[in-house]
Amino acid sequence: MVTGGSSGLGQIVAEMFALKGISVAVMDIKPPPMEGNYSIEYYECDVSDPVAVQRTAEKITQDVLPRYPLKLVSLHLSSSPIPSLRTLFSNSLV
Repeated sequence: MVTGGSSGLGQIVAEMFALKGISVAVMDIKPPPMEGNYSIEYYECDVSDPVAVQRTAEKITQDVLPRYPLKLVSLHLSSSPIPSLRTLFSNSLV
């Protein structure tokens, strides 16, 4: 999962994983440019809203975890506080 994966550095990270054949769930307020990249699944979410993050994390868990093991990679790029995704997925980590 990449938060902010629709533009900038988040988009680059999401595309790098996808190009390596890794399925990526992107959380962002706008859709990423898909252009034939079927390894990226978009989930609309304002990551500054903890309730929205919780709801979206639950949706990703339902959609993605049955098909793929989850590996959580965290990349902190700003000083803005965001909810801890580790706690949202603590029971699902592989």
